[in-house]
Amino acid sequence: MKKKYDKEKIKEMFQIYRDEGEMIVTDDEYDIFCTAISFLDDNIVNKINKEIHFAGSSITAADKIYPACYINLSSRDLKSKKAIILFSELLFNWDVIIEDRYRAILHEIAHHELGHIDLNTDEKRKKADEEADVLAKKWMDDAGIPWPPDKKKN
Repeated sequence: MKKKYDKEKIKEMFQIYRDEGEMIVTDDEYDIFCTAISFLDDNIVNKINKEIHFAGSSITAADKIYPACYINLSSRDLKSKKAIILFSELLFNWDVIIEDRYRAILHEIAHHELGHIDLNTDEKRKKADEEADVLAKKWMDDAGIPWPPDKKKN
């Protein structure tokens, strides 16, 4: 069995994004983010913590709706970061089951883990999205979390 961090450790590891005002979310929304991350093996968590910068806000956490997000790259050392995952306010205010939120978070992390770079055509994006879904589904299956039903097929 692979090693995994518990959710409280993950909350500590990623708290800087809230402290710096780059992830403006409620405690419950932060819990959803950290729960999704907790499905990953600790080596993947360490990698994404080092290589991905997370940002975004929710409608419920902010005192007003922000149409954009400013990230000051000089505020800390971001030399090791290779990607930014920007959560839209819809992630946490989307009328879906919780597994859809986990799926969305893990899907974006899977793009990074799979090394997706050149997505400049619809065909390449579709293939990359399918690959990211396969990996995200594996992570959810390994954690015993059901993959949400595809609404397009229902």
